[in-house]
Amino acid sequence: MSTTAIAPEEVEAPTATAPETPKGPVQKILMPLLLAGALGVGGWYGYTKVSFNLHHESTDNAQVAGHTFEIAPKVGGEVVKVWVDDNQLVHKGDTLFTIRQDDYLVRVQQARAGLASALANIPVAQQQAASSQATIGVNQASIVGAQATYGRLATDLQRNKNLRQDDIVTQSDFDALQATTRTAAAAVASSQHQTKALRSQYQASVKQIDVLRAQVDQRRADVRNAELQLSYTVVLAPADGNVGSKNVEPGVLVQPGQPTLTVVGSQGLWVTANYKETQVGNMQVGQPATVEVDAYPGVEFEAKVVSLSAATGARFALLPPDNSTGNFVKVTQRVPVRLALTRLDPQRPLRQGMSVEAIVKVD
Repeated sequence: MSTTAIAPEEVEAPTATAPETPKGPVQKILMPLLLAGALGVGGWYGYTKVSFNLHHESTDNAQVAGHTFEIAPKVGGEVVKVWVDDNQLVHKGDTLFTIRQDDYLVRVQQARAGLASALANIPVAQQQAASSQATIGVNQASIVGAQATYGRLATDLQRNKNLRQDDIVTQSDFDALQATTRTAAAAVASSQHQTKALRSQYQASVKQIDVLRAQVDQRRADVRNAELQLSYTVVLAPADGNVGSKNVEPGVLVQPGQPTLTVVGSQGLWVTANYKETQVGNMQVGQPATVEVDAYPGVEFEAKVVSLSAATGARFALLPPDNSTGNFVKVTQRVPVRLALTRLDPQRPLRQGMSVEAIVKVD
């Protein structure tokens, strides 16, 4: 029977186990304190989180909004010069681009010439009216003289009629006097008719003056309109902001109402936050809010609620949902809430469309 020799290095030495170090009194006291502290911090955090959620409503479905001005010319023509570039800062009243003015200058000159002609017609009509009025005065004096002559002849005729009966006046003299009296009566009637015609002519002259004055007012309006059309050839910035979506270059023919560029307003920014309909039950105008912008982590902007939309966002969609047809699936709707930014940071400018998280304190 043979035996196998075992090399000394192959024999495993017994491992010695280190004796457990008994816990000291400090460790026995510190561990429960740490555990109690951790539980206290966790409980306090949970309490503050729950309390915060009970008194605040937040959403990240929110963006910075503002005024955007679509620039379109009021008159057509060839663009002569564009004074701005994309993203350029402009102020209210700055020139954006100009349209060739030659045609509009001619229209202004024509309108002014028409006004001068209308103004020149008024003195002529006034002179005619004054002449008619003077003629009326002369004619009235003639009527008085003709009536006096007729009265005298009528008296003589009546007296001669008695004398003729006594054969004191010859028949020829009586006939002559009778004819003269009739002529005087006709002269009175003619003068009266002429005076009536002159008065009608005078009234027509006065009305013509009114017509001419109305024409002057119309010509003045034409001049004003032509000057306005000329002023529209210089397109100005409607507000402070930055140029965007520029689609106009020199030499391009533009038409009235044609979009050319956009001015993104830099003043009066606000936040549009789309809260769930379950979040706006206690939300009211005037409640304070804070806004955290994704572009500036950790920075809060003060705000307040200024209005709540009268309808959910879906009501303003191109195709509003109609739940009365087909299968109905309830979807929580969003209500747009407008927040006014009450304090801005010049070092951290906000831009329209930036994503934000809006938090409103509801009580």
